[in-house]
Amino acid sequence: MPEANHQPLPHALAEIRRFVDQIIRPLVELTHQGVDYLRHNPEFIESLRYWMTDAPADLKRAFGDAGYLIPEEMSMGDVAVVLRAYQDGGAQAAKDTIRRFYDELFRDPEYLGRLEERWEGHEHSAFSRRIHILRQALAAHRAGLWGAVVPTLLSQAEGIVADLAEHTGQLRTKRYKRLLLELPEDHQILAGIVRGFVDGHLLVGFNHGDPVPEFSRHAILHGADTAFATEHHSQRAILLIDYLCWLDPDIVAAAQLTRTHPRPSVDSGV
Repeated sequence: MPEANHQPLPHALAEIRRFVDQIIRPLVELTHQGVDYLRHNPEFIESLRYWMTDAPADLKRAFGDAGYLIPEEMSMGDVAVVLRAYQDGGAQAAKDTIRRFYDELFRDPEYLGRLEERWEGHEHSAFSRRIHILRQALAAHRAGLWGAVVPTLLSQAEGIVADLAEHTGQLRTKRYKRLLLELPEDHQILAGIVRGFVDGHLLVGFNHGDPVPEFSRHAILHGADTAFATEHHSQRAILLIDYLCWLDPDIVAAAQLTRTHPRPSVDSGV
């Protein structure tokens, strides 16, 4: 359930990693007091163990592998509810929980307006120069024209990434994917979610005549997917744009890294 006045989850996950690396490990390794505290607080130890070992994989399976990103408005309490649903009922239970959260978020009459303000006010021209398109996509979502929202935003997502990366020429799938996945170390808990979403859905390959993957950019924009015009797919496309909005410094850094350390590849994806 959306909560007010909380730290956006991607940043909270990064804080957890920094907390573990900068405080907990030195505490355990260097102080007897720290060891004694942990020995007498088994629940804290179990929680810490879970976030250090099992949580990244559970988050990937519950969110990314199911084709969902974490909205900025999702709190740590919200994600804990999803993880409990996953642990108790498996992937489908987690998916149902996420969809309920998405529905509640988008039912907020002010939510799409806040997104529009956030995109329009973004400092990078990657957003401002296409805000008229993004604004029309939000209007189409409000009107229930989800078939107009999804392909529009999937194509504009690639344009945003290309602009942020200052890319020229054809943006091949493998470079597009690398720009999305080169997250800094602070975001490694989040990285599995993004990889599951990108590899398993957004940029998964397909061939005409084969089963159509869900929420595949290629299948949608090449006309193979005719079942994408749903409210939940429209929500996913909108949240993809918002994800790029807060991830933009990391995409810029990834672009610099890939120019410095290119990975040769042969790819004909469009």
